[in-house]
Amino acid sequence: MNFKRFAAVFLLFWFFFIIVFSLGAGGSGYYLYRELKSNIRDIEDSKISIIQSLADATVLAASIDDDNERKNRLDTFYTDPGNSNFYEKAFLVSDNGSIISHSNPAEAKELNYNIAADEFRYNTDIIFEVLNKNTEKVSVNDYYIMGSDIPFSKKEIKYIKEYVYPGIDRNGWIVSRVFDVNSKKGQKINYVSCFIVSKSTIYDEINNSIKSAKKSIVVISAVSFALAFIVSFVVFIVFVISGKKSGKSESVFEVKSDYSGTSIQAPDYSGQNEIILYEDDESMDSNIIIQDAIPIRKRR
Repeated sequence: MNFKRFAAVFLLFWFFFIIVFSLGAGGSGYYLYRELKSNIRDIEDSKISIIQSLADATVLAASIDDDNERKNRLDTFYTDPGNSNFYEKAFLVSDNGSIISHSNPAEAKELNYNIAADEFRYNTDIIFEVLNKNTEKVSVNDYYIMGSDIPFSKKEIKYIKEYVYPGIDRNGWIVSRVFDVNSKKGQKINYVSCFIVSKSTIYDEINNSIKSAKKSIVVISAVSFALAFIVSFVVFIVFVISGKKSGKSESVFEVKSDYSGTSIQAPDYSGQNEIILYEDDESMDSNIIIQDAIPIRKRR
């Protein structure tokens, strides 16, 4: 097989490989992308729905007149393992920042029972935002949890934020539920029940999707290579077979030479007017004469 055919097979391999790989990677990438965004929405909706239900439950626990009984109920509610699995921390504060109950009593004591003592861990602007809303009793906001890292590089965060999940640069949510209670003195006191929730499940989902994408690329590459190799091999065999057939056809038309090396010349009968054929085979008609290359039957 000549060089041109070999080059054609080589180019065909890479052309077929690129086409199959592009189609496979594009289809797989689109599917994983849509699935990831859908899963993130489901996780977000599920988590926030559960926390909103817990926030509503704190209203029932806190809607009693006795302050001590209210605190005991809330302490039990916030520290219950069945509830605390859904959040990083939870607390109830009055509108002046005083902590009524906290899921981590040691941290509440460290803050001297007022969240205003540490505005880095407790963003009061976001926590009390719900107090300024007349129609909404529940507020959900992205929130940065101090001491909890985002498991992505700055470059990865940039692309994930732009194309996958805009809230990737905040590692949590804060769900605030406002309600009021009448004190023994007849005064209305506004309380805010807050739950700080981690986005770790979303980060895990993104990481799992990235791992799945890498595995898909490996599988698609292997399949694309195998298909391209099979197609190219078949074309290569066809070229080899066709090359052998064309070689045999060309040999039929080659000029043959005698043993001395001189070409064998056909005898020249152009000077004769007629050619008489003599045949020993009795089955042949010996009365046939060829004149001027036209066979005729001899007259009797």
